[in-house]
Amino acid sequence: MKADINTIAKRCGVSKATVSRVFTGKASVREPVKRQVLKVAHELNYAPQQSIHKDTIAIMTDDKGALQNCSSFQCELISLLMYEVVTRGYQVHLLELKDIDSLSVLFPKAAIVLSLNKKVTQKLSELKIPLITVNDYVEGCHTVCTDHASGAFKAVEYLVQHGLKRIGLFVASLPGNWGDQERIRGYRNALKQNGLSYCPDLVVSIFENSMIEALSILLNQNPDALILGSEQYSLQLTYALNLLHKKVPDDISVISYENQPVSRWLTPPHTTIDQDLPRLSSATLDLIEEILEHNPDKIISKILPNQLIERRSVINRVQ
Repeated sequence: MKADINTIAKRCGVSKATVSRVFTGKASVREPVKRQVLKVAHELNYAPQQSIHKDTIAIMTDDKGALQNCSSFQCELISLLMYEVVTRGYQVHLLELKDIDSLSVLFPKAAIVLSLNKKVTQKLSELKIPLITVNDYVEGCHTVCTDHASGAFKAVEYLVQHGLKRIGLFVASLPGNWGDQERIRGYRNALKQNGLSYCPDLVVSIFENSMIEALSILLNQNPDALILGSEQYSLQLTYALNLLHKKVPDDISVISYENQPVSRWLTPPHTTIDQDLPRLSSATLDLIEEILEHNPDKIISKILPNQLIERRSVINRVQ
């Protein structure tokens, strides 16, 4: 007899409503109960009705709460990825990494993962479904990302062309983050190519400090320009600069990363490095469909270019 929600509820000794909440995620369920329901569903080869009707693509994040911050990078990226998935005729499931066991009963065609750890990588390899990381590089996974090193290189080049030579860099993620390491690499290469020395004290982490602390640390090094290697901190940076009575670009020039709802409305509007998130999202679904159609054995990595958007946050000191 084909398994249904009643069978699972009976096996687990819980109500149908509890089983439903496990699959929909609309209300919390105690972890032991959730694990038991998912285990039984997997043993019975049961898939929720909504994942039977259409091919499903899972999007996994470390924090669904990021969607509540409409100006965050992750919120914008998740929204664009969900749009691409749905418009191409797939069903989308947004999951947190802690709910990875749910994949065993959702039977997704592929999983897009925005934050990875060893447990996630191992679990997905066991499920034998394509795993695509976005804007991150993890060995053994398909990857779609922008050229972080090239973006930082473009920013330094632009500042140097405008006569600015003591350039600070803010990084925003955990120590050792691949994207930040790439930006630092591009930053250092651009300095070297332009005959400038690399000073470690001019690279400051926002993750390890508040914005006002990070900016104070950086200003102690007397930079004439800074690069903000993140989309989501430009408002905080503007506020901190005002608190410290630093005027952009007269006192210090700034290049940040493009935050479409924010960057052009700052005072002054920021010159930015644009990762073109709509293109990044579209390329991610292109890669998934390429994998599903051709089932390539080799791992595919797609690197997309960044663009510089020129506004009014950089002074020209070239005589």
